Amino acid sequence: MSSNLELAVARLAGYLSGVVAMDGGIRFYSASAFVVSNENSVDSPETMIREFYAKQTTLQFASSQKLGRGLGDLERQLGGYLIRGPWGLVEQAIPHQLVDARRGFLAFRIMDMISDMAPEARGFHSVYKLETRASGSDSEVTFFGVRIHDGFLILQFNDDSLFIRTPHT
Repeated sequence: MSSNLELAVARLAGYLSGVVAMDGGIRFYSASAFVVSNENSVDSPETMIREFYAKQTTLQFASSQKLGRGLGDLERQLGGYLIRGPWGLVEQAIPHQLVDARRGFLAFRIMDMISDMAPEARGFHSVYKLETRASGSDSEVTFFGVRIHDGFLILQFNDDSLFIRTPHT
């Protein structure tokens, strides 16, 4: 991975982390970005993500899908992962249109960053969504994999709310 790409991915990871933290649930939700690659050309990021986490956990995916409209679908889905609850307030206190507008703006900014760091992603049209399911007190994790020359740019969104709210003995 080139140092320019490493720096751009680090900036994106910091941006994602900050945006999700601004929502007020910093203990419940987190986000990051990283690149996975493999010497063999693999069509799906599932194997590469599993290998990336292999030493830390036995990661299993409950679902894996290729998004039909690629980056367009990614942009439409991102907002819900960036702002889960509108700034920790009761939803009726903030007009829904304002929350949707903020989600759309933040998703656009992230897509702009992806376009700048990996312009080839538009040509590949390969975007995947992989999800783990929470069972008991596990975290729920959603990965979006965007095909780039070096492998996949991964956007990771963690929902730890079940884990944190479940009493541990």
